[in-house]
Amino acid sequence: MADQDEILLYQAPRAFGVPNPSPFCIKLETWLRFAELPYRMVPCPDPRRGPKGKIPFVKVGGETIGDSEFIIAALRERYDVDLDRGMPAADRAVASAFTRLFEEHLYWIAVRARWLEPQAFEVLKKAFFARLPTPQRQILPGVVQRKLRRTLEAQGLGRHEPADIYRKGEHDLQAVSDFLGAKPYLMGDVPRTVDATAFGVLTSIIDAQIDTPLQPVGGGFKNLVDYTVRIRGKYFADLEAKAV
Repeated sequence: MADQDEILLYQAPRAFGVPNPSPFCIKLETWLRFAELPYRMVPCPDPRRGPKGKIPFVKVGGETIGDSEFIIAALRERYDVDLDRGMPAADRAVASAFTRLFEEHLYWIAVRARWLEPQAFEVLKKAFFARLPTPQRQILPGVVQRKLRRTLEAQGLGRHEPADIYRKGEHDLQAVSDFLGAKPYLMGDVPRTVDATAFGVLTSIIDAQIDTPLQPVGGGFKNLVDYTVRIRGKYFADLEAKAV
């Protein structure tokens, strides 16, 4: 039986050469590693098991918590670990703005690049649907793709031409690169919560073994590539070693 204080992290199994196929799962696991909080990963390929119908989620102290932002807030209070302690109010405001850029804009462009571009979609189909029985294997990919098209249209990005969408993504990446500059982390010399979010999205774009229109764009910003390499090497050295 799990210890009541043990953090059980439910997320998708590892895939595509990055810590997780989901940027939000990467975000949460990165935050846990930044915060040096021990946890046990529980593979959960079905997001419907989560309290909000998505992953990641955690179980700790008899409580199940969903949504990465709420999970981090709950763990921060429970364990008195605040990566943003001491940050000036202006820096917190900037970090909040970048968090929204990553989660509410660039993330959705990355979703479009993965799920609606034929070459990338073929990789995802093999990874997520290949082991399903024949009827589901043939039907579900199209169902998921249609649902994502509707979601992107409702979100707004899906109303634009693909070239315009990816141009928006390039502008986001340029803004992040310009702000990061030569700093090791977005807000300075130490990793903050926004860096967990940034790493989740950036490594998914730059490092994941999925050929998308965004990958060469992200890979063209040397400081962003160095940023993902730096965090992988320092905080995910165990996974890097397994990949060799």
